Order: sequence, then structure tokens, then C-alpha cells
Amino acid sequence: MRAFIAVDLSKEIQARIAESQAALGQFSHAVRWVRPESIHLTLKFLGEISGDQQRRVVEILSAQGSGVRSFQISVGHLGFFPNARAPRVVWMGIEEGKQSLQSLAEFVDGTLKAAGFSPEQRPFSPHVTIGRIKFLPNVSSFIEAASKFGEFECGATAVHDFFLYESKLDRGGSIYTRRAAFALE
Repeated sequence: MRAFIAVDLSKEIQARIAESQAALGQFSHAVRWVRPESIHLTLKFLGEISGDQQRRVVEILSAQGSGVRSFQISVGHLGFFPNARAPRVVWMGIEEGKQSLQSLAEFVDGTLKAAGFSPEQRPFSPHVTIGRIKFLPNVSSFIEAASKFGEFECGATAVHDFFLYESKLDRGGSIYTRRAAFALE
């Protein structure tokens, strides 16, 4: 199965993100928006894993204390990867809770190294992917329309746990199924 480790967002935050997506709807022919109910915050992408690897991931993450206490995150402001001149990914940033997310991502990465998963090569950058761009004919118009979301607030939510998800590719976008939950301290 194709898998990743993630933190869920509240329905309220997902709804606010959907508002920003709808406001940029005139660009929907160029942007493949993530379905609001599928929006999450990825801590680590595992890729294709076997049933044995899945059991090992669950075993290791369940047995280890993360050392991270429940915390609050808030989501807001729109951004782009790699940058606004050549956007390929549209994301919302994390305003509050960055340090706790960083600690949690480091715990997951370090713990799963023992299960044979390669450590991340890039520093963790907490964000929520809300859209992907293949080709944008008028980048400046899109960036201008998106600029009004520079201070956009989606709200806050408490993080008490994180999850192992399975990802299945579908014509309408990926379908995510929760396979295991891990409580914070």
C-alpha cells in the first residue's frame, strides 16, 4: 500500500480552505484542487510499503513515546512551491504550533529509521497542500488573485494524535484511509 503519516485538520479549517479554493475557482482549469475532506498535514511520506512494513510502523510508533504533548495549530496565508514565479503547489502555512509539529516530524522520522525508512533529506516545512498546478497560462493573474489570501486565517485546532494513512490514487484525486492512530502525550 502507498502510505504516509499525517496530522488531521478540523472540519472548520477544511471548510475555510475550501472557501479560498472556491474564490480562486476561475483558475480551476489550471489548478487541481485537493478535496477539502482530504486535506491534512503530512509529517512523513512512506511510499509503497508491504503488509509487514505496515505492521512494523504501527508497532514502532505505538511502542515509542513521542515526547510531544498535545498542542494547537492554526492555519493561514497562502504560499507556493517552489515559488510564486513558477508555482507548482499551492499551500496554506502553519501560523501557530510550528515547533511542536517540527518535534513530532523529527520523532516520526527518527523512529521510522529503525524500521528501515530513509530519513528525510530536506528540512521539515509544515504546510497544508491545497492544490497542484500542471500548467498555468497566466501566472501573474493567478498570483494577483491569490495575494488577497496573504493574511487569510483558517482557524485553529487541537492536535492530540497523528495517523498512518493509506493513499489510493483515483481519477477524482487520492482517497485516504486511516490505518492506525497514535496518541500524543
